[in-house]
Amino acid sequence: MKRNSASKKKPKSPHQQNPPQNEDSDILENDTSLYKDASSSEEEEETRSFNFASKLADLLEQLQSSKSTPDRFRHYGTLIRTLTSRFACDHLQNCQLDVQKILVQSFRSSSNNAETSVAAEVACIFFTTMGQNDASLSLLEAIFNHLQRLFADKNNVEESVRSQCAKALVIGCLVADADFEEVVDPLIKSLIKVVFNSRSRSIRIRPQQDTSSFANLRSTCLRLYSLLLSMQSSEYILEAFEKNIASLISCLNADVEDVDDDDNGKVSIAASECIALLTERCRQADEYWEPEEMPPLCDRLQRLISLNGHHQSKETLRRLRRHYRLVLHTLQGGDFAVETIKFGREVLQIDSWKCKLHYETIAGVLGTGTNFHLAQNMWLRTELFDLGPPVVAEVVIKKKSSVARHLEKVQKQLGFAHERKERQTRRSKLRGKRVQFEAESYYA
Repeated sequence: MKRNSASKKKPKSPHQQNPPQNEDSDILENDTSLYKDASSSEEEEETRSFNFASKLADLLEQLQSSKSTPDRFRHYGTLIRTLTSRFACDHLQNCQLDVQKILVQSFRSSSNNAETSVAAEVACIFFTTMGQNDASLSLLEAIFNHLQRLFADKNNVEESVRSQCAKALVIGCLVADADFEEVVDPLIKSLIKVVFNSRSRSIRIRPQQDTSSFANLRSTCLRLYSLLLSMQSSEYILEAFEKNIASLISCLNADVEDVDDDDNGKVSIAASECIALLTERCRQADEYWEPEEMPPLCDRLQRLISLNGHHQSKETLRRLRRHYRLVLHTLQGGDFAVETIKFGREVLQIDSWKCKLHYETIAGVLGTGTNFHLAQNMWLRTELFDLGPPVVAEVVIKKKSSVARHLEKVQKQLGFAHERKERQTRRSKLRGKRVQFEAESYYA
């Protein structure tokens, strides 16, 4: 029988082996973007700005021409994502009349609650983006009566829509610096009426979803009431504490009497934040301020901390107890626990309940675009958070320094690649001589 002998492959000689790859060209090809001129980056920025402007104009044109409710709702959602993706103050300045016309049309019809809600959300984003200027004031004058009518309508408008309308009213009044006696004071009274007169409404069997939405409306109105209070004078704050502290404590009582009521928990958290804000502002106005309601109020918060909510998860209970401990620490005269929020190379320090309320409100409106606005929005930086003018020079320096570091890195990589190439060539030349020397020594 013939045997199939396996053919043995001879090892390649050093001259037949694959030559070392030239890595210099690969590194240069991978890093060609580092050698772009500043003009190319400016052209790219202009191109992105032009594309954004054209996309915004197309969306506004579709909202004006579309008569289908689902299509308008979809276009509104796209508009919200577009406006929150970047700081678009200049673009909105050019099309403010179109935005105003679209919002007035949506609020005037108000046949669809979903469309009215997203339109109010667009109004909030517009106010926050534009800041304190004539465009914000003009939009507030155009939609104020419509928003007020929708917020006061209990029979035909859903609670979630009323919450969005109230938020648009409050943010618009803050941004446009509306008159206190004619606009702000009546708005505060309407918010208080929704929050504190809820038990006087007619009692009837309502589905659980409606009850939950009404609790969300009450908690939203409480936060908006706190937001308006944060911008008022010290005399008004002292008067508001004496007038509304009993009603705020009753909102805390609801959570103690019915531990299993999640809806009352939302109202209780908002009421405790309002109490902490009022206490902080009152002590800033009067160093020796100490009301009679403080001891029972601290006892009430201590009971909230020690509650055992078996229907809630451990994470939720831990979060609620931490919140109530912070409020109790403020009421007992302690300092606010400073929180830091980083965006880019800057840091925002939240050092008071007022600053915390402002940040949470703005983050609720802008969502993922909060960092863009904190870095570029002049109204947010100067009026709310005291961050100063936008830091543009540091960004340019950072760009240049990063390019310089990349160039140094590329030069090192080129040097290492050249040394590696010489080392491989030198070893390939000596590899055959070393094998021959070992064979001679073996047969000797």
